[in-house]
Amino acid sequence: MKRTQNQFAVCLAKCVILCILMVIIEGQTYNLSGSAPYGIRGGDYRFTCHISGGNFIRTDIFVFKKDSVKVCEQPFSCDPSPSSDNRSTCGCINGNNSQLYLNITNVQSTDAGTWTCGDSFNINTSPPVTLPVYYGPENIRFTPSSIAVIENESRTVNCSADCNPPCTISWYNGGDSSGTIISSSNGLLQLNNIQRQDTAYTCQAEYTILTTTPLTKTLQITVYYGPENIRFTPTGSSITVIENESRTVTCSAECNPPCNINWKKGSVPSGSNGLLSMNNITRQQSGNYTCQVTNTQIPDLLQSKQLMVIVHYPPNITNLTSDATNNMIDEYSTVTFTCSVDSLPSSAIAWFRSPQGEQLYSGSQYTIPKASCQHTDNYTCTARNNIGQPVSKPIPLYVKCSPRENMVTKRNITNRINTTINLEVDIIAYPPPTFTWYHTPTRQIINTATTQQVSTINYKSTLKITLNSTLFGDYIVSVVNDVGVQNFTITVIDGEPPEPPDKLGNNNMLTIVGGIIGILVIAGVITVIGVVIYRRMAREDSPEDNVPLSNKAKTRPNEMVIDDNLTYEGSDHLFGPQTGAGPGKGQTDNNPMSSKTGQNNQMIIDDNLLYEGSDDLFGPQNGTESEKSKKPAKKPDPEAIYTAVVKKKNGQDNNTASGEVIKKKNGQDNNTASGETGTYENVDLKANPIPTKKLTFNKEGLNYADVVFTNKTPAAKDVKPVYHDAVEYAGIQYGVRGPTPPPVSDSSDDDDTPPPAPTSKQKTKPVKTKKK
Repeated sequence: MKRTQNQFAVCLAKCVILCILMVIIEGQTYNLSGSAPYGIRGGDYRFTCHISGGNFIRTDIFVFKKDSVKVCEQPFSCDPSPSSDNRSTCGCINGNNSQLYLNITNVQSTDAGTWTCGDSFNINTSPPVTLPVYYGPENIRFTPSSIAVIENESRTVNCSADCNPPCTISWYNGGDSSGTIISSSNGLLQLNNIQRQDTAYTCQAEYTILTTTPLTKTLQITVYYGPENIRFTPTGSSITVIENESRTVTCSAECNPPCNINWKKGSVPSGSNGLLSMNNITRQQSGNYTCQVTNTQIPDLLQSKQLMVIVHYPPNITNLTSDATNNMIDEYSTVTFTCSVDSLPSSAIAWFRSPQGEQLYSGSQYTIPKASCQHTDNYTCTARNNIGQPVSKPIPLYVKCSPRENMVTKRNITNRINTTINLEVDIIAYPPPTFTWYHTPTRQIINTATTQQVSTINYKSTLKITLNSTLFGDYIVSVVNDVGVQNFTITVIDGEPPEPPDKLGNNNMLTIVGGIIGILVIAGVITVIGVVIYRRMAREDSPEDNVPLSNKAKTRPNEMVIDDNLTYEGSDHLFGPQTGAGPGKGQTDNNPMSSKTGQNNQMIIDDNLLYEGSDDLFGPQNGTESEKSKKPAKKPDPEAIYTAVVKKKNGQDNNTASGEVIKKKNGQDNNTASGETGTYENVDLKANPIPTKKLTFNKEGLNYADVVFTNKTPAAKDVKPVYHDAVEYAGIQYGVRGPTPPPVSDSSDDDDTPPPAPTSKQKTKPVKTKKK
């Protein structure tokens, strides 16, 4: 009862106080405003409350509320007052209790709401003010948070962020926002046919109201693919190794995640982790190996690839046979050998015959179409393939044949009593033969013979005997085998044995050496004779050189023709001095005829001059025209007698035979004995008469080409003849000895006695130049 009374008293007191306050503050108004239309999370914000009208007492209290919840209260006295949140403070502005403030630091999203200010009794309040709190972009995220797909699959991903107001969401291809922007709707990205390269996409959240930095985040996509592109290292679908070598092969493939790789040969595992190791390889390890690749994320996809392992090994002869029974055949039969070889690569097979070693054939089979006794031998098959060493294996062949001579048997042996001789037969036969020797005169079998086996088919039987008077005569040796019989007779004769072979050989050698020396001597003699004959034939001049003197002019018979290209000496007194600077002209040619002898007007036979048309005087010349022009002229014989030189009187015609006869003395040179000028005819140039020939005379009224005389050998290119049509030439009668000339006096070095006739013909053959 007492408690009820106390509660009533308190309630009554409050009512009284409220009634008093309502009377006091009646008529007051409040107005609330903010520092900005929105607050930014993390920033500061300020509310201002303006109070106007009414009566106040110091105990009055003003309140700031959010969503009707008191946040901070301020006494009218403007004394500081705490708030319910240490981030918020309120007070009077400049001590003015009609202007209150509320400062909020580090604005949070929870500060957003409806704010008012008023008295603590809620009698009067300000109109509400809504405070939005802006923030973001923050906490960007993906839904789903991660993506793992098999290549070519499709996925959808959403990008969101904490933003107020909501942000603008953009997607970019790649690991940052510098890539290509991708179309999206409110942060939702649709990915179709994802490829292995599509591993990253970037989401960007950007505020359009606040000047904040855009927020980005990259989405990593795991793309499963493979196995693909299985390959071997070393490359290639096969490897070749030599037996007993080692080799390693690696198998790899394109996979994500990495694949499981295993090796198998058939169903037998041969390697793991992609590694195939083969040590000391044998030929049994050759074959196909399979590399199998699987992806743990795509278990249904199995890929494989085969590797061929080729093992090379040296040859091995596995079988060597012939179609002969027990390797034996009859003579003239056909036999074929077969050689089987195991090797890789294939071997080259060759057949050889032992022991000669000559190659017979190349190939696995060798055939002898018609075997003879001499084919009995060992036949060797040799195989090689450049791996290791060649291998060989022999097989024998026996050809059955009757006995026959291998070397010709010496059928007659001559020797004296008490001499030891050997009777021998050299036989070919198979199977091995037996030898039986008989002495015909005594009809005895001789068992002392020895038999030597030289080869499989070659046998020698030798009978050694020391001769006495009863052992001469015929010896018969009978050679027998399973195929046939052969008898040979050797006759032993009493008499002088022939010369030993070595002595005969020495005599024969001497005979051969002597014969060779004789042949060489005969060949030398024949060569010398041939050279002599050749030189004599070569002296004969060509038909062109041996033509009569008139053959070149071809105007009248028996005319002497002066060759235009020849040079002569000592003609100035006949034709006058010539002009020009070349050979045969000029000052050299214009010297007097006595320029060499010192005598005036003497005609000189120059040793080095070349003349034409003189074959009948001096004989034919050797060599061709070009060779003649290079040879020096032969000197006239100083012993020759030149007689019957008749001087013509001035004014005489060319046919007049009269004139003064001038004689050449013995020992004189070839100069004309007379120094008088004039023309001469009927000159005999030889010491001995020659057979009568048709005389050559000049004819009246004929003109002759100019003759240039010179003391030099002509150079054909430099000879330029000058023609004097009016010059006449005296006829020369050659080959006839004239009358004995009268003595010539007034010459201190001449002898009045005529020179003796020469004992042999002397011919001087000047070399004729070839006309250009």
